[in-house]
Amino acid sequence: MSEEVVEINERISYLDTPERFSLVILGRLIGNTPKYRIAWAIAWIIIGAVVTIEAKRIGVTGDERMILLIFMAFWGYYLYRIIKAIRWHQVGKEMLMMKGEHLIHKNSFGQIGKSKQYHLANVQPMKHKEKTEGWGSLFEDSFWSIGRATIEMAIDGKVLNVGFRLDKKSTDKVISLFNKELKARQKALD
Repeated sequence: MSEEVVEINERISYLDTPERFSLVILGRLIGNTPKYRIAWAIAWIIIGAVVTIEAKRIGVTGDERMILLIFMAFWGYYLYRIIKAIRWHQVGKEMLMMKGEHLIHKNSFGQIGKSKQYHLANVQPMKHKEKTEGWGSLFEDSFWSIGRATIEMAIDGKVLNVGFRLDKKSTDKVISLFNKELKARQKALD
C-alpha cells in the first residue's frame, strides 16, 4: 500500500493506504468532443432564440402557441442536458472510497455533490454493465449526455452504476483493482 496517488490513465487515479482506498474517475473527455459539444450548445441556443423571435414577430395564437410551447419545452430539456454534460466533462468526477466498514460513493460537479454510504459487507464485486440495445441506450450514448455507465455492482439489493464513458481497457483495470481491494477489506472485517 502506497501513500501517494497512482494514475491509471488521464481520467482514473487511486490512493491505497491502510486507512482507506479511494478511486477517482474524472468526467473529463480527451480530444475534440468537448469542442463539438460547445458548438452544438451554441447552435442549440441560436435555434431557440430564432424560433422565439420569429414566433413573436409573426404573432402565434391558439394551436400554434401550444405547438410552440411543446417545442420550447423539449428545446429547454435538451439545452439542460447538453449544459449538464458540458459541465460534467469539465469538472465532474466519480469517487469511491472504502474506509473502515463503509463504502462511500459520490458523483460531484466540482465540490458540489451528494455522497452515499454503504456497509462494506453488503457490497458485491464490480462487473461489466451489459450494454442494452434500444432507444434508451442510443440516447445515453449520444454526445449531448453525460454518457452510459460501464460498471455496475450490487449493494443491498440495489445496483450502483459507475464509470461513465470508460473504454474497455480502463473498465477492466478499474474492476480488477477495485475487486481485489474489496476482497481484502471485506476479509479484514471478519
